Amino acid sequence: MKKLFLASVSAAALFASPALAQNNNSNVQQNGDSLTATVDQTGSANDADILQSGALNTGTIDQNGTNGKATIT
Repeated sequence: MKKLFLASVSAAALFASPALAQNNNSNVQQNGDSLTATVDQTGSANDADILQSGALNTGTIDQNGTNGKATIT
């Protein structure tokens, strides 16, 4: 009985995986010294761009939800 249960749980996990696809996109371009960029995306169809130049710059984008767009220059 245990083997049958584990097999059905594994099969259910395989079918659930495509629903968890996020399809998020991020682009970080840096030119300079001591630059820091962080992008955290949860949800789907989010776009984030961080473009940094110079020195000692920090950029952080935190997106939650659907169809978010964020740009730091």
